[in-house]
Amino acid sequence: MVNYQIGQKVEGIVETVFPFGIFVRLADTTKAYIRRRDLALDANVEPAEVVREGDKIVGVVINLGDMHKHLELSRRATMSDYWEEFVHRYREGSVVTGSVQALNSHGIFVRLLPGLNGFVPLGELATWQVSQPEELFWVDDQVEAVITRISPSKKKVRLSIKARLEQRAKALGIFDRMNNAPDDGFQVKAAAPVEAPEYSEQIDPPIYQGAGPVLVVDDHEEVRVPLAARLSQYGLEVSQAGSLAEGFAQIHEKDWRVILIDLNLLECDGLELVRFAREQGSRAHICVMSNSNSLSARAADIERAGVSQVFTKPLDVTELEPFLSRLARGEATPQWRAAIQPAASIFPAFPDIAAIENTEDAPMRRLQTALAQVADTVQAEVGLIFWMNPSSRAISVLAQVGGDALETDALYGLCNSPVEDVICEDMPIFENRVSEKAQARFSKLLDLLKFESCIGAPIRVHDEVHHAAFFFHRDPDVFSKYRLRDARAGALLFSALLAEEAINRRLRSLHPMLLSGELAAGFGHEVANKISGLELQLLQLPIHGDRDELQAEWASVLNLASDLKTMVAAFQQLPRTSEGEPAGDICDVNATIQRAELLLRPEARRRGVKITRSLAPDLPPVSGSEIILQQVFLNLMLNAVQQMSLKPAEHRVLAISSGTGTDSFPIQIRFWDTGPGIHKSLWEKIFAPGFSTRNGSGLGLFIARNFLHSLGGRIRVEESFVPLGTTFLVELPGAESGGNE
Repeated sequence: MVNYQIGQKVEGIVETVFPFGIFVRLADTTKAYIRRRDLALDANVEPAEVVREGDKIVGVVINLGDMHKHLELSRRATMSDYWEEFVHRYREGSVVTGSVQALNSHGIFVRLLPGLNGFVPLGELATWQVSQPEELFWVDDQVEAVITRISPSKKKVRLSIKARLEQRAKALGIFDRMNNAPDDGFQVKAAAPVEAPEYSEQIDPPIYQGAGPVLVVDDHEEVRVPLAARLSQYGLEVSQAGSLAEGFAQIHEKDWRVILIDLNLLECDGLELVRFAREQGSRAHICVMSNSNSLSARAADIERAGVSQVFTKPLDVTELEPFLSRLARGEATPQWRAAIQPAASIFPAFPDIAAIENTEDAPMRRLQTALAQVADTVQAEVGLIFWMNPSSRAISVLAQVGGDALETDALYGLCNSPVEDVICEDMPIFENRVSEKAQARFSKLLDLLKFESCIGAPIRVHDEVHHAAFFFHRDPDVFSKYRLRDARAGALLFSALLAEEAINRRLRSLHPMLLSGELAAGFGHEVANKISGLELQLLQLPIHGDRDELQAEWASVLNLASDLKTMVAAFQQLPRTSEGEPAGDICDVNATIQRAELLLRPEARRRGVKITRSLAPDLPPVSGSEIILQQVFLNLMLNAVQQMSLKPAEHRVLAISSGTGTDSFPIQIRFWDTGPGIHKSLWEKIFAPGFSTRNGSGLGLFIARNFLHSLGGRIRVEESFVPLGTTFLVELPGAESGGNE
């Protein structure tokens, strides 16, 4: 590498992106390598999140390599750090937000800006005693903290989450006295925290306990011995194997948790040992080590071998540490992939299927998107999904893409058409010249729309066929037999989406009964109190007395009776399902929030939770069932109340606010609680059916999202700071926007 010097700035094009780093082609065709840790100011980032193949990139030469290695660059060395910006924006006492980067037995490291972390000592993690950081935090969790010290000379920042919790408690206490909603912007100067010893980023053995025992297999003694010594410093039990034969012999000696294997053993391929270990039933997390050239050339073989992780040589133990700490915490470690595998690989004809599967849209919206994708692949002008009612055998159109408006009067004749044939016979049809060969058979379908080429495929849902996908084109001889194959593959995707919608619909119909059961105890207690109040007031009513006095007493009794009647009526509505609810109803969001809060009030009082409301006037109405919307709000409020029970009983607050949003979703409702917060990695998982952090049914948030989809709305975790609280954001279209599916 005589043409380059250490420290020289060079420019190139990204050729390949791997999880361990990227390969770059320079202007003179020299191939260079950039390790993962040298791609950005944040050392541990996914390369695919930073660059893509074909991107131009600038780096600094940090290693000239040799005849067997690539030139090594650092993109990080070309970037300015954010220290000056940080000290300009913040000072001691400021509140900052960040994400947890690493856990340490002495505290946690929080990313404040790219390449700039703050440290929260163990004693500053909460207002209660925390023995281990993982009791509260996971990597990537969002946190709020107060800056307690800035050390310019060392470029270090000390933080306190405890001080932020104390600020929140003082603010909520003041607002309690003012009988007002909590304001997150209110800040109280925090008392200086108890001084803690200066933190260190040196080895922290307790954080890795549980990741062993470890077997290191490498025939290079200069790598194997110091690596084993380093792992021993982590408090792990470590054994060594200096050859493939020793590796084979030691596989059976222990139930290894981790096996580190050199890819290029002198005797043979290190992957042979990987395969042998798997054949012997080893459940170890097997990792391979090698230089970037070998890892790049053999990426596909490594992936097929089923390894857990790869590490580049020269080995950087800081890349190994996060992997070991995840194992010690019991986190899942998926199989290593050379590149992200798109879901489209399941349906190779449809390259955009991954986008369809990963969206949070309702199944019926995804069905429309999938139909458009399949119609484009089949090269059809029009795509239709038909549904035949199993009772009346009437056929209707469930989804349509392309073409003009259909002749809806013709739907009545489809019971005697190829649509019925495909559904009833569970067999596809294929015709490229309808007017010449089969016009009589297709006459009823031709009344619906005009076409010459047609493909029809049955859609099986829960082992029954009541749906069919049809694709049309006005020209003859458009479709080939390969397009029939694509249509049938698309029918499998439609089947999955329709099955999901059927399950969701069933769960939605059951959920009001589940929800009423959860609220029943608190409701019964509240009704009993009100009845007792009625009895006492009736006993104390004067038999004789002043007329005005009697009227006042009777008015008090009537008000209490009216309140009781309202509560009973609201609770009686709860078990009603959404089936049969008129889709064209108009409902008032604020009034629905108030009714839901009335139902939840007994349960909130029982758990010591205060509910506050801040509702914007003059919100547009929403199209759809008021019962459905009320159940959404009840789900979210009940979830918040239950979550707050996991925290110490001080200032448990649920704040509900409504306001205006965007053009697409003009109504926004926020549910803010002072619960323990939600780990960032769970923000989407909490909406999955059956997922629960409290051993509950795991249906509440899942069904809330489904109900909102039926109204054309959406829901997400807007923010969640561990352990300060969570905000859910509900967005709804106005009645004038439609939005119903």
